[in-house]
Amino acid sequence: MNILFVCTARIGSQMASPGIRSYYMAQAMQKILPHDNVTLGYAGETDFDPRQQNFRMERIDNGRLRSVASRHDVIVANQLPLSLFPLAIEKRLVLDLYTPFLTEWREFSKPTRSPILHQAYMDAQKRVLFSQLAVADFILCANERQRDLYIGMLNSMGTITTRAYDADSTLRSYIAIVPYGVRPKPPVLAQHRLRGVIDGIGHDDRLIIWNGSMVEWYDIESLIRAVYNLSLVRNDVKLMFMGAEHPDFKEETPLTGMGSGVVRRAIALARDLGIMDRHVFFNLGWATNEEAEDYLLESDLGVCTYFDSMETRFSFRVRYLDLFWARLPIICTEGDIVADMVRERGLGLTVPEGDVAALTNAIARLLDDEAYRASCRAELDRVADEFRWERVLQPLVDFCHRDRPLAVRKRERLMPLAAQLLDRAGSAVSFNILERMEPLLRRMARDS
Repeated sequence: MNILFVCTARIGSQMASPGIRSYYMAQAMQKILPHDNVTLGYAGETDFDPRQQNFRMERIDNGRLRSVASRHDVIVANQLPLSLFPLAIEKRLVLDLYTPFLTEWREFSKPTRSPILHQAYMDAQKRVLFSQLAVADFILCANERQRDLYIGMLNSMGTITTRAYDADSTLRSYIAIVPYGVRPKPPVLAQHRLRGVIDGIGHDDRLIIWNGSMVEWYDIESLIRAVYNLSLVRNDVKLMFMGAEHPDFKEETPLTGMGSGVVRRAIALARDLGIMDRHVFFNLGWATNEEAEDYLLESDLGVCTYFDSMETRFSFRVRYLDLFWARLPIICTEGDIVADMVRERGLGLTVPEGDVAALTNAIARLLDDEAYRASCRAELDRVADEFRWERVLQPLVDFCHRDRPLAVRKRERLMPLAAQLLDRAGSAVSFNILERMEPLLRRMARDS
C-alpha cells in the first residue's frame, strides 16, 4: 500500500499545527505499517533531512501534486485540491478535517470585509468544503462535536444514502474520530531556554506558558490583566507567550501576518500596565519544535483563554496535546470539548469567559497548591497515553487496509459532487464580482 499525506503548510523545524500533524501522522503510520510505503508531500522548502526520516518526503508544489498523488493508493489531505478530483475514480481520498475550517474562516474574514462581501466569501468557502466532503471516501475529525457537525452537512448534501446507513448506522466506517496525538518522544528537558536565560525570568519563578498562536478568537487581554493582578501582590509570577509570528502566515515586515493585530494589542496592554518584560514576555518569532519542548518542560502550568463562539464549540485546540505531553496542569476557558475534559478528569481548572477575577484566582491556586498540581500531573500522564499517535490513528490504519467496499460508494456520491462543483463555481464567480465592487458597497453602507 502506498499512502501519501499532503501538506501545504510549512514542514521543518518551525511548524504550526497543520505541519506538525502531517509530519507525526506520516511518521506514526510508517511505524505502524512497516511494509507499506508512506510519503509526506510538502510544499516549499524544508530544513529537514529526508534521509533522517522513517518515511519518504516529496515536494508537491509547482504542479507536482497530481503526479506524486497518482503513484499512491491512499491520499490524505486536510484540503483536497481540485487537481486531485480526477484521481477519485481509482484512488482512495481521505479528508482530514481535524479543524472545522468554516468556523475559523468566519473568524478570519470578519475584521477586514464588509458584511455583504463577508457573506459571499463564507458562501464560497462553504461550497469548497462541501465539494471536498462529496469527493472524500473517508473523513477524519477530532471529536464527537465535529463529527455531528459534518454528519449534518453530509445529510443535507444527500451524500449519506439509505444503503450506506443501513449497512452502518453509526457511519463510523465513513467518518471517524482521529484527534491530534502527543509528541512521540519522552518529555525530557534538553536545556534551559527561559529560566536564568531570559532577563526577568528566574530559576525560582512560577512560569505560565501560552503555547501556540495568538489570533482573534483568543482572549489575551483577560489573561494579561490576571497576571497584572497577581503582580500587585507577588513578584514570582511570569507569563511567556511562546510565539508571535505564525510560520505559515509570516510576512516580511514583523508583526504584520496572521494574528499580528492581537499581538500588537497584547504588547501595548502589557506596557500600559507596566508588566512588559517584568511579568509578561513575548517570543516575537516562533519557537522551533525542539525549543517548544524545552519551553513547555520549564513551565509550571499551561493556559489557554478564548471567547465563547461557534469556533470554540467545535474546536479541538491542538496546543492542549503539548500540555498533555509535558504533563502541565491546565487553566482554560469553559466552552470547548477539552475544557470539559479538564474539568471532569481533573487536569487543571476552567474559568468563565472574560472573568478576570476567576482567572486570577485559578492561576494563584494552581501555582500554589502543590498537591493538586501533582494530582493533575498524574491524570495527565494517563491522558497522554490515551493520545499516543499509534492509538489515535487506528481508524485510518483500518481504512487503508479495509477489504470491504467503501461505506458510501463513489457512484452514490456522483450527483452530490456534481451539484457541489456547480455551486462552487457559481459562488466563486459571485465572490470575485463582489470583491471588485467592495469600495462601492462600503460607500452604499455608509450612505444608508
